[in-house]
Amino acid sequence: MEWWYYNGHLTDAANSKYGFHYAVFRVTVPGFPPVHIGHVAISDAQRGAYVQDQLLQLGVQPIPRADHFGFHVNGWIMGGGDGADTLFARVPSIVPEYEFNLAVQATRPPVLHGGTGLVDFGVAGKSYYYSRTRMDLRGTVSVGGQESDVIGQAWFDHQWGNFPPQDIGWDWFALQLDDGTDVMLSLLFGPGHEPLHNYGTVVRADWQQVDLAADQFQVQSTGQWTSTVTGITYPSGWKVVIPQLGVDVAVAPLILASEFDARQTTQNVYWEGDVAVSGSHSGVGYVELTGYRAPPVATPTPLR
Repeated sequence: MEWWYYNGHLTDAANSKYGFHYAVFRVTVPGFPPVHIGHVAISDAQRGAYVQDQLLQLGVQPIPRADHFGFHVNGWIMGGGDGADTLFARVPSIVPEYEFNLAVQATRPPVLHGGTGLVDFGVAGKSYYYSRTRMDLRGTVSVGGQESDVIGQAWFDHQWGNFPPQDIGWDWFALQLDDGTDVMLSLLFGPGHEPLHNYGTVVRADWQQVDLAADQFQVQSTGQWTSTVTGITYPSGWKVVIPQLGVDVAVAPLILASEFDARQTTQNVYWEGDVAVSGSHSGVGYVELTGYRAPPVATPTPLR
């Protein structure tokens, strides 16, 4: 299992704001060609809209250079290298149609999570994981054929390993604070929601990295939201505290209904949403919630 992932926050000249997450997954099983899957969702704060699409393609995608990557998944584009990337995706299945075409440029070095870039999930396996926690964005967003120039900032993750995502879940936070601090927090749990491993990484404004153990931060949900589509209940709204860094913030979803239904491709459902940060620090971010399931349907008692 391997994925390349971006989230971003965009603003146009009229101060319209958009968020997006965009991921390409590559699943490799011995004896079979690799499968490439694309997920994209765009949040539109002005319209209160959250639109999404997913694509699947079999076969090997050419990578022209060892230090670059590139994917063309049924018309969607994701590629680049050395922190200079290009992103294009379209969501044509709804009205109005949404599309973005973006150039992404890293503004600070990549970060190896866990200090070495190898994270041990215990019984769930191991994962290589690094991020570019702050990247400049420039390009266009089109809504219903009306194109606008946008600027903003993005977050990039690359993660891979021999682990089964369907057997674990996580609450994942990527926060970009206005003072230049970037925060990644990951809380992993097993099939019964038993805790597996909590860890975090902070990149300070001076680019210094601080690795966080489970006892060095707290995340507490402050509410919940239940999907009318799947019946799944997710935490919604959080209090995040990192005492040693003086961080004590509220994290609030901008659009509650940010559930991504990926049952056609990765055969799962998750919540992935644009969030606002307030409190000791202000900022923006994204939260991803996986491994949540709908309550079992009660079996009717047979009539006698």
